[in-house]
Amino acid sequence: RASPDEYNRHYYDLMTVKTRDKADFQFYSDSLVLSAMEYFKKNGTDTVRAEAFYYAGRVARMLGDSPQALDYMQNALNSLDDSHTRLKGKISSQMGQIFLNLYLFEQAKTRFKDAVIYNRDSRDSLALFFNYTNLGENSYWLQEYDSSLVYYKQALDLTDFNSKCKGKRLHILMHLANYYINTNDTINAVSAYNELERIATKQKKLNLIKRLGLRIGAFLNDSEICGSIAGNLVNSQSVYDKKDAYGVLFQLALKNNQPDKIHEYAEKYIEAIETINNNSSKNAVIHQNSLYNYSLREKENAKLKKSQSALTIGILITVVVCVLLLLILSTIHMRAKKVKME
Repeated sequence: RASPDEYNRHYYDLMTVKTRDKADFQFYSDSLVLSAMEYFKKNGTDTVRAEAFYYAGRVARMLGDSPQALDYMQNALNSLDDSHTRLKGKISSQMGQIFLNLYLFEQAKTRFKDAVIYNRDSRDSLALFFNYTNLGENSYWLQEYDSSLVYYKQALDLTDFNSKCKGKRLHILMHLANYYINTNDTINAVSAYNELERIATKQKKLNLIKRLGLRIGAFLNDSEICGSIAGNLVNSQSVYDKKDAYGVLFQLALKNNQPDKIHEYAEKYIEAIETINNNSSKNAVIHQNSLYNYSLREKENAKLKKSQSALTIGILITVVVCVLLLLILSTIHMRAKKVKME
């Protein structure tokens, strides 16, 4: 039996991991959480056991092992009954995010829909907001554009009627504005951006929508808007901001026949593209490794299920044969007894 001191030590370790995760701490090791997880496999309540698996999954995901993260989180779900809707919603949302990042959109959709059911039951409106937003993004990748818009609008509706979600209106409007640009809906794109600009100005967060403003300017073919925003974005720390800004400035220099500027902006644009490509190559390797590992685990799970099924059938056949043998022996015994009595 576990001692109180041992339980408290492992529980303290688990709460340490939980606190660091909430504070966006970058994990470089999983030793602390795995120690707690192994302990709580056999000790503690279902909730604590599920949290241990969940945070082991969070750390595994941060360390780049998405398949292992999914395994841990599935174990977390399996540890809970249907009364733990809030925690199950949290776990399902995380699994959906992992699948989305792996571009496994059908699996992601299933998990996000599960999360919606759990979070409705627990009345977790903020979690629902992110579920709808994620479903909107995931549906867009699946080219289910009508569904994407429905989910985005469901998230937007929550910001109208729910006090916990009001502060997220800027977030969902950015998704909607990008959606409208991508689907060539000029009127709604401009309307969404105008509201975004009002909110961002009020909250002093105009820097968050500059790239989107650049997209709107290019979408409307408005050189004045593009030039103004691009001139600010070149000083950004983000290489993606620089890439978009120099791309627009290059186009404007071509349009205005400015040879010196054309050369300068082209060089800066190419430099930003190369930086992004280098980063993308590293991320692509990690992504491919994760997909490969996930497919291997799925094959192993399929083999395991097949072998378990074969074992079950074998046991069933053995039991049936034994029963038949007993019946035959019983019949023989009864006949022999009857002959003897005669």
